[in-house]
Amino acid sequence: MHFLTWKKSIKIFIHSLEIRGFSSNSISAYLHDLKQLATYAIQQKISIYKLSRKDLIQYQIASLSLKLSNRSQNRHLSSIRQFFNFWIKERLISKNPSCALNCKAQLKLPVFLNNNEIDKLIQASQKNLKHFTMLHILYATGIRISELLKITVNDVNLDKAYIKIHGKGNKERLVPMNPKAITATKHYLKTNYIEKETLNLYSPIFKMQRQSFFKLFKKYANIAKINKTISPHKIRHSFATHLFEKGADLKVIQSILGHNDLKTTEIYTHINTLRLHYTYKKFHPKSK
Repeated sequence: MHFLTWKKSIKIFIHSLEIRGFSSNSISAYLHDLKQLATYAIQQKISIYKLSRKDLIQYQIASLSLKLSNRSQNRHLSSIRQFFNFWIKERLISKNPSCALNCKAQLKLPVFLNNNEIDKLIQASQKNLKHFTMLHILYATGIRISELLKITVNDVNLDKAYIKIHGKGNKERLVPMNPKAITATKHYLKTNYIEKETLNLYSPIFKMQRQSFFKLFKKYANIAKINKTISPHKIRHSFATHLFEKGADLKVIQSILGHNDLKTTEIYTHINTLRLHYTYKKFHPKSK
């Protein structure tokens, strides 16, 4: 293989992710992280062949620690590790300089909304049927916003109360819906497609950009007077937390959420334990 620059090596790696079916959001994250590393390495006049563990530690100190949270640093290191693993397999390099680097230990429990806050958020959007339906589906299914925006008419089965979700890596799964979400979806489809005779079975039913929905979400959170730092993804956390609190099996929650690894889902057991301790300390007469 010819000598590879940082730019060319990143381009080839990103193309491999596209072939493997990674989502556009994941690819953007990898690209962002690796461009940052490449900029640093080029400034230090270090090629991909010569980058060492010591260089990466210096990069971590100089470029990451002062700017990013532990979680973001961990994502950066994961991107770098996957990048070098790829080039080891391609036999461009023999060792991964990032393999001995430690990720920052941090257990940051997800923020979530209680039932009352969820109700207020959804009701805040009731004057707009489209937004009202989107919020209902998000909480009824626990899906990601990127998955919501891919839903087509062909994916929705209101009679059997489920939606076919196209998840990460183009993996499909069936997710059940509750009666309120079914009613809202039925009304939305009837009003916007069936009556107007513009029904396309394979076209997304919610034509909207991610960032536009994020802005609308903040608007409705303000109307609902929810005093928490939240995003659409927090509905997903809320969905999973509420299921676990009501006794749902962790593997069932994993299946609904589309998690590949059960460890990702286990964060919700930590949330429940934390709440138990909080409640105990607040109300037990001998805990203070």
